[in-house]
Amino acid sequence: MSTVSLDYVNKIVEEASLIVASSFNKEFIHHSQNTVQWAGTLCTNVELPTVASLTPKDSAILIASLTHEVERGVGNSLHPHDFQGYSLYKQASHIRSSEIMQDLMTKLNAPKEFINEVVNIIKNSAILSDTSEKVSIVREADALSFFSLSLPFFFVHRLSDKVLQDICAWEFKKLSAKSKKHLARLKFSDLRLKYYVNSMFNEQQVAVAST
Repeated sequence: MSTVSLDYVNKIVEEASLIVASSFNKEFIHHSQNTVQWAGTLCTNVELPTVASLTPKDSAILIASLTHEVERGVGNSLHPHDFQGYSLYKQASHIRSSEIMQDLMTKLNAPKEFINEVVNIIKNSAILSDTSEKVSIVREADALSFFSLSLPFFFVHRLSDKVLQDICAWEFKKLSAKSKKHLARLKFSDLRLKYYVNSMFNEQQVAVAST
């Protein structure tokens, strides 16, 4: 684990937050902030943590969770329709976001070891096979933010059932047993959203029963 001064963390968060806040995509802005909150929940087991509740050892998680899709806040952002599958889009988005953050942190003269740690977390949080602790926290926080915030947003904006089902299936794969308990406690006002989530839990039970 690399260490970095609070001044550097604050500078990086401030600059990254400007990029996020400047986006015209309100879902992206709220998703970024909500991912930080979920990361805090997974780190501290506190249901509604603040950024201040994260300890210095969580600095890389804080920055990575805020900026894991920061490319969505800049010009010429990637679009899922340009990829053969949603997982490929997510991987490409995280790679581009990691490159943006590498440039930003380098310009701020952040320690190289810390830059590499944050870049690695962002990049690998879209790869299911990387089960290291910090990568897993950001990956699962991203998925929980999707289900709690982005899924209702996409539903209101009438994405097709096929698209929503594909995205839900991918995001569900990212969750550990602990995070699935958080998902199971979420409340959805629309019956179709409840159906999407419940069907994934039901499919998981069938798969387990058949093994």
